[in-house]
Amino acid sequence: MESNKNMQCWNYNNCGHGKDSLCPAVDEKAGRSCWLVAKTLCGGKVHGKHTERIKSCEGCSFYIYIHALLSKPSLPPQPYNETRGV
Repeated sequence: MESNKNMQCWNYNNCGHGKDSLCPAVDEKAGRSCWLVAKTLCGGKVHGKHTERIKSCEGCSFYIYIHALLSKPSLPPQPYNETRGV
């Protein structure tokens, strides 16, 4: 499996899509933000516009996974330093 940093929706969901896919998420190189692409091939069927399917996307395990990764701080919190005043 790919590292978290490079995970794409088609790999995460094992849907078989890849560089030769008809899925617009592949064509637009949006494997980490597929919910923003219209007419993606999720679950073997074509999905419409973002506004029509975002509720479905919000329930998708990949959507949840990516948003959890994005919400993690990249650096650990720094302790207060009286000398620097921060």
